[in-house]
Amino acid sequence: MRKFNIRKVLDGLTAGSSSTSQQQQQQQPTGNREPEIQETLQSEHFQLCKTVRHGFPYQPSALAFDPVQKILAVGTQTGALRLVTFCHLPFQSKWLYVGTERGNIHIVNVESFTLSGYVIMWNKAIELSSKSHPGPVVHISDNPMDEGKLLIGFESGTVVLWDLKSKKADYRYTYDEAIHSVAWHHEGKQFICSHSDGTLTIWNVRSPTKPVQTITPHGKQLKDGKKPEPCKPILKVEFKTTRSGFC
Repeated sequence: MRKFNIRKVLDGLTAGSSSTSQQQQQQQPTGNREPEIQETLQSEHFQLCKTVRHGFPYQPSALAFDPVQKILAVGTQTGALRLVTFCHLPFQSKWLYVGTERGNIHIVNVESFTLSGYVIMWNKAIELSSKSHPGPVVHISDNPMDEGKLLIGFESGTVVLWDLKSKKADYRYTYDEAIHSVAWHHEGKQFICSHSDGTLTIWNVRSPTKPVQTITPHGKQLKDGKKPEPCKPILKVEFKTTRSGFC
């Protein structure tokens, strides 16, 4: 029997396959070659553009406040105009309280257009009263009998009475319907909230557990004592006194 070397056979097969592939590559037209992929990113692969802006406008040059609609307009040196949808300017005060959609409150000096270092953060305001974000700030007002007490209303239904001096919350009030408007009683001992289901809740300042009274002015009162059917939201509320009480 004739002997043969297996290594020579394998080397021959490898050489034959490599030469065949080289011939096929030479026969392929240049137009069918796959483009080379550049794995390293270059600066020309990126383009920067402004998509959204957070915080107070840069280089403010003019400011106007509408006390009726509670809207603040801020003009900048670049010609931009920024609207703040909720803010509170106490009577004869230079400090403007600005509520944000993130639930924080910033304090602005209206004379120098500068931000104060005092910021009320939403998580510090509500602490453990709610496990979720309370939503945007929808109301800010100071107690008519104590300007050091600030009432903060969040969209989710949470209201916080904040002490400006101690930098902490005195009381927290929670209701299961979204808030649209809040108003103080002139004595500063009670306040009223209007909600998205058409109800009004009246709270004693020192009784945060539950409202002292819940009213549905436009809803049908059920005989079995159940909660009336939801109505359209009450967008604005005022706490007025009359000879027979308050309304």
